[in-house]
Amino acid sequence: MNTTEESPVRKEEREEFFKLLENDIIKEYLDQDRCLRTSDKFLLAMVLAYFHRAKMDLDEYNVLMFFTALSLANMVEEDEPFQREIYPWVLGQTWFVLLPEFERLRNLFWERMNYRGLVTRSTCEQIMGEDPMHWAWLRVRKDHHSWVFRSHLRWKDEYRLRGPGRSPINCYLCAF
Repeated sequence: MNTTEESPVRKEEREEFFKLLENDIIKEYLDQDRCLRTSDKFLLAMVLAYFHRAKMDLDEYNVLMFFTALSLANMVEEDEPFQREIYPWVLGQTWFVLLPEFERLRNLFWERMNYRGLVTRSTCEQIMGEDPMHWAWLRVRKDHHSWVFRSHLRWKDEYRLRGPGRSPINCYLCAF
């Protein structure tokens, strides 16, 4: 990274974000997303960029806002509907009842960012470049999960929601 460029996020924001990633619920979610379908390094960098764009106070860095931002990042960047897996993690077993409220929160968050949902690859790389060896930035999605396989070529169980406390579906391509 060019040292004359200004970082897209402040050091305090990165540190608070890294602390948030150590939250038990978030860590378990990230561990369960073994194929990195909803939480690869670029999507996580987008969450931090979103927190900065929304001008969030550090005390607003919490589990609900993390999943709100992650859901928005997936909505903006991903073609496949794997973002639905986020709902049972953040909303619990009755997620389908609470989903309209969560979607309202996601829309308010998006509005707070002035509807600036796109984050360039270079911005993500700049964010990751500040602490390149942090474990979050080592979450590289494998090429076979780059969504070159259209949904009609995928097996139905791939789209089934699992939620907390349930093993992820074994990926025959990743040998899980």
